[in-house]
Order: sequence, then structure tokens, then C-alpha cells
Amino acid sequence: MWIQCQGEYDRLAQFDPKAGSLKIYSRKHLGDRAPKISEIEGWFSEHRDDPLVLYRTADTIFFRIHGNDFVLDENTEVQVHGTSQRRKLYVKRFGKTIYETEYALPQTEPTPNDQTPFIEEEDFDFGLFVSNISRDPRRKAVLLGKN
Repeated sequence: MWIQCQGEYDRLAQFDPKAGSLKIYSRKHLGDRAPKISEIEGWFSEHRDDPLVLYRTADTIFFRIHGNDFVLDENTEVQVHGTSQRRKLYVKRFGKTIYETEYALPQTEPTPNDQTPFIEEEDFDFGLFVSNISRDPRRKAVLLGKN
């Protein structure tokens, strides 16, 4: 399946959910062979040399983190707390923590005269992006192609 890099539009990958492996490509180098937006089935970000992946298959949304796959259904959500230097990510099922990890956001300098005021914090924080989707039924429906 094809998945899109969350932080860089030119990067995309073929993802094997069973093996958890990614083969990364450049849209520019693929040219006409690059997948259409409608062929993208998820997103990825690299974290501690391990890809984090949010993807869909049929009517199910999965979050893969450090080799663990979690179904993001109505009973499971991802929560993120903390500062940009020390974030804590929790996967909770029926309100109980079933997985947790810490991470830090990359340190970036503000862009002078930034022309992208529409950019939100989740655009730079994959954990927050996953969290927001996991807790919003409308966003889940869009990801599943139901809206």
C-alpha cells in the first residue's frame, strides 16, 4: 500500500503492514509512476529510526508504533501530553493505557515572514495528528472514505 510522509510531500512509501517495512520513494523521481492522492492509504513519520504509520485497510484504521499495531476504533484513542521537548504519547483502550512512549519534536527555527498561517501544530507533530484523528469520528470517517 502507498502511504504519504506527513512532514514532506515529496516523500512517500510503499508499506507492508505484515512486515512493518517501508520502501521510501520520491514523488519527483517516480514522476508519472507516483500514486494519485486517491491511492494513498495512510501517512508515516520517522521516530527514533522507526516509522510511525497511520493507515487504513477496508473499514479499519491502524496506528503502528515501534512494531505494535493498534486498531483505532471507538474504544481506542491516542493521547499526547507535554512540551515540545518532552511529549508523552499514550494509546488507551477503554480508558486504560495499553502503550506509552516519549518523544521530542524536531527543533526548527521559525520561518521569517511565514506565509502559511493555516499550518497547525499537528502538521509538525505526528503523534498529535494521530491523536486528533483517533478522537474525532468525523475525521475517521473521512479517512475511511465514508464522507
